Order: sequence, then C-alpha cells, then structure tokens
Amino acid sequence: MGDLRTGIGIWSSRYMDPKGSAQYASALQATGQIDQFVLWDQLTSWWPNSLWTPENTVLATQVPDMDSLQDPFATAAFALSGVDDLGFAVCTDALRREPAEMAQTMLTLATATRGRGRCVWAPARCGTSRRSAGSARWGSSG
Repeated sequence: MGDLRTGIGIWSSRYMDPKGSAQYASALQATGQIDQFVLWDQLTSWWPNSLWTPENTVLATQVPDMDSLQDPFATAAFALSGVDDLGFAVCTDALRREPAEMAQTMLTLATATRGRGRCVWAPARCGTSRRSAGSARWGSSG
C-alpha cells in the first residue's frame, strides 16, 4: 500500500512574494505533523472567475486574478530554502514539460532535499488517448 503522508498546499499566486513560501514551509515543518507541502503546476485556478469577486470573498481584494500563478518548481525551491526535513510534492501533467527538463528539475530539488521530493503526474488527454496517473519519488530517502 505504501506510506501515508500528510501534505498541505501552498498557493503560488503571482501576487505573493515566492520567498514567503519559505516562511510558510518552515511553519508547516514546525508543527511536526506535516510531511510535505504540495504545489500544483497549472496556468489557471479552479475558481470560476465570475465568483472571484470582493462581494464573494475578501481575498479578491488582495488577489484580483486567481488565474495568475507562479512556477511551482521555482516556488518549491524557495520554500525548501526554509526547511531541513519537510518533503514536497508537485502535481503536474504529462504534457506541460519535456521529460528531460522535468528530470533535471526534480533531480536538482531531490539533491537539495536528500530525496524527499515527489512528482505526481495527473492524467492528460492527447487526442483520444488517455495517459494514466503516476507518481515518482526522486533521489534516495537517505
């Protein structure tokens, strides 16, 4: 079945300083209850734009455009600079990045974290074919 891990998401809005993710990750690690933080590789949010208004949420005054997200791998690097033992996971799809680029990025982050990284590929559609979801753990657990 594998190990069960507890993860909390970091929302990487372009309206927030990505360096702030280090402080957030440090706070997660300090709880002693969280195994990893999670970032999503997406260009748009899942909130309907018609609902993201100050009338519906006060956050819309601080983050006027929910569809403007930062690169999750760069944000992960900033977040990891503030922790020693917290792991991370980045959820992406199989079409967004080239395999060699993905391997280089994840191996770099794995080296920085002694192998505590996870990359989760979501199903992606390409024509009529469908690729299955997968997960890879990068580096060693030592």
